[in-house]
Amino acid sequence: MLKAVLDRESLGEVLSRAGKLVSRLGKGAFINPGVLLEVEGETLTVYATDMDNWVVQRMPVYEGEEGKAYAPVKELTNVLKGADGGSVVLQREDTVLTVKIGDDATYRINLYNDEEFPAIPDVGVDEGLMVDVEELMEGVEKVGWCASRDDPRPFLTGIYVHTKENELRFVASDGSVLGFYARPDFSGDIEIILPSTAQAILKTLPKSKGIVSVRDGMFHISADDDPVNVLTVVRGIDEKYVDYEGIIPTEFVAEAVVDTTVMRRKIERMMALAPDTYEVDVEITDGELTLRTVSPKGEGVEKLAAETKGEIKVRLIGSHLTRMLKYIDSPSVRLAFSGESTPVMVGPTTNDRHFYLTLPIA
Repeated sequence: MLKAVLDRESLGEVLSRAGKLVSRLGKGAFINPGVLLEVEGETLTVYATDMDNWVVQRMPVYEGEEGKAYAPVKELTNVLKGADGGSVVLQREDTVLTVKIGDDATYRINLYNDEEFPAIPDVGVDEGLMVDVEELMEGVEKVGWCASRDDPRPFLTGIYVHTKENELRFVASDGSVLGFYARPDFSGDIEIILPSTAQAILKTLPKSKGIVSVRDGMFHISADDDPVNVLTVVRGIDEKYVDYEGIIPTEFVAEAVVDTTVMRRKIERMMALAPDTYEVDVEITDGELTLRTVSPKGEGVEKLAAETKGEIKVRLIGSHLTRMLKYIDSPSVRLAFSGESTPVMVGPTTNDRHFYLTLPIA
């Protein structure tokens, strides 16, 4: 029968991470909102799933007895909140999990039936590619907002993570805007379309070095948060991604380089007057970039000093500009126009492997 003496703080972090995944269970889910606790040898393994994805965490046990318990994660997390550091004792007694915190707190939590916990897939990571989790998340976050939230073409609801020409590339698009970001000097092969919702799951990973592998349509990544090992398994989208490279323009009829902070401030001010999905006219003239918008609330004009080439005027979606500027972290931003009805490229001047494409509105 399960018994484990554990570090209270580490257990609290493990349960918090697991709870974020379990909370994704939709209404009417046929599994209970809990975690499977399993003690084997000197290790406690905590399994959590939302039926598509898994988080499997392993932490050391000070002392214990082997066994399993399927416990409600919210209640178990709540009783540990606010407790001082030190150890906590978990002990199963038939259908109840007794939780002892120090010498002055004892809780008894009713358990779920072990047999009702979903079958655990092969979640081991025996070998794979070494990645920096922070760098991985940077790529996912920079393009993830471009993915569609609801599209009949499933691949457009995902983030295409793949390797090409010694780069780890991240691509996402909803058909009207596309984000591209690449990490250089990457060796190895990865190819998977991660659902955009995977961002929330991957954010819970420790910000350390990790091992990544892709097999059977699942993305496995293992990272350590001493003394806990965290393994996250995300189900990929089983489709082929569109040939995005064919739509990236290479020639431009007009360009403008402007101060990122100034443009961000002007766009935010303009969008305060108009809904952020509203249309914005962008015009390049000699040495100047002009923004104009008209909405039921009124109209606005903003002018920015710019390094320019050529002249053009197009109409863009305001929210695209807002989001692009949010994820561009260089002092200046480049806007390059391939034509009045063809993609506009927006990206940092310090990194040509990070950019966004958006189509002008006819």
